[in-house]
Amino acid sequence: MDVHEGLESTLDLLRHQMGERIVVEKVFGDLSEVYCHPGQLNQLFINILKNSVEAIQQKGRITVETSAGDGQITVRMIDTGIGIAPDSLARIFDFGFQSSGSRVKMGSGL
Repeated sequence: MDVHEGLESTLDLLRHQMGERIVVEKVFGDLSEVYCHPGQLNQLFINILKNSVEAIQQKGRITVETSAGDGQITVRMIDTGIGIAPDSLARIFDFGFQSSGSRVKMGSGL
C-alpha cells in the first residue's frame, strides 16, 4: 500500500466537512510501499482525522506528517482542536469509548 495515497483519499472524503475553515498541511517524507490491510489502515486514518475535524470548533489546522526510519514508518497527525480532557486520556484506546458530549454512538477507540 502507498500510505500517502491512503491519506490523500481519506482527506478527500473529509474535505466537505472541513470546508474552508480547516487548512490541511501535509509534510510527507519518502516512504516505500508497505504490506498491510489497506482498508483497515484507511479506517484508522479516517477515525483519527474525523476526530480532528470534530475537535476544531472554528477555524484551524490539521498537520499530517510521515517519515521512515529503522524499518518502520511514522504517521503523525496534529490538530488545533480543543484537545482531550485529562480525565479521558486513560480511556482513549478503549473500544467503544466516545467523548462527544451528549451524543451516543459506537466508537472504535483511538
